[in-house]
Amino acid sequence: MKNLFVVIAILISFQLSAFSPISYGAFKDSTQKPREFGADFLSLEEGSIFFSAGYGALNYFNGVIDEIDIVLSDNTKGLGPIHLKAELMLRKTLGMALVMNHVETHGSMVYDDGFGQTYSVSLNHRSTSFIWRLNWHFYNENGLDLFLGGGLGYRYGSLHFSTSYNHFQAPILTFVNFPIGFEFSGGFRYFITNHFGLYAEFGLTKSIMQAGLTYKL
Repeated sequence: MKNLFVVIAILISFQLSAFSPISYGAFKDSTQKPREFGADFLSLEEGSIFFSAGYGALNYFNGVIDEIDIVLSDNTKGLGPIHLKAELMLRKTLGMALVMNHVETHGSMVYDDGFGQTYSVSLNHRSTSFIWRLNWHFYNENGLDLFLGGGLGYRYGSLHFSTSYNHFQAPILTFVNFPIGFEFSGGFRYFITNHFGLYAEFGLTKSIMQAGLTYKL
């Protein structure tokens, strides 16, 4: 996530430098006006294609484990939520998108039962979804695109849990999620060049909020 913010900062600083007087050259016509920041960068004409990649917060299982006070040691690692999107504009205010979301948690912990006994727990969780969704783009001016959208698709998820509590060494829970996934969210895209921009979304996906980079083909 830290690397993502570094990339965003580099893009913004590069864009700002592109609008400095030096970038236009000392020998250009002084009557030529620099292009206004953010103006006319985004055109949602029919047939436009957008790609986005982002990272979400929070990883639910990692968050729950961090809040449990009886954990003596925690060797749990998580990935995601990761969000990848491709959107085709059907018309200026309506887009159809294919979204891939992925999150996983793996690891082991040692707990104290409060009576002087400790026991180990192993947890492996993985969930991936592919969602077809429609987005309504209700505002589009000066490089800023506001939208709402939702959709349905396929989801695969598994949860494998085992513990040594009461001498049970075998897995005590293996669960596969219901195969239908859905999401509903709203957000924005802001383009700082003709092709590159930033995006953020909030709502019911594998993460409550997400942010990343977007590219117009």
